[in-house]
Amino acid sequence: MEDVRAKLVATFKIEDQAEKEAARKALFADGGDCCELLKKIDSFSGSKFVVGDCLTIADIWFYFFLVFLRCGFFDGVPADYMQVYPNLQGVVANVAAIPEIKSYYAAKDLEAEPMYKAFVM
Repeated sequence: MEDVRAKLVATFKIEDQAEKEAARKALFADGGDCCELLKKIDSFSGSKFVVGDCLTIADIWFYFFLVFLRCGFFDGVPADYMQVYPNLQGVVANVAAIPEIKSYYAAKDLEAEPMYKAFVM
């Protein structure tokens, strides 16, 4: 995930908003750097847990980071970018179903903090 984050961070130096959004969209488009990295990660991940057969900190980190990417904070990253990563979708859904995580986000005021909407599943 650090490699994905690094590719995205490079777009922060782009001053023109339209150009920044286009660069981010290109990163996640088929063949884009982030897309290709996520395809590799998806191919090595399980469909319920990132590694192994039980919850680890990796699952929590993946959940946070993958959902954060689509929450709207990063203009230009398509909200549906995860559709092509079935294993990562499974990890996100599995973590989102944890009662403590589910209740944490359910308690958020989504009108006051709209970026949390992506975390409510």
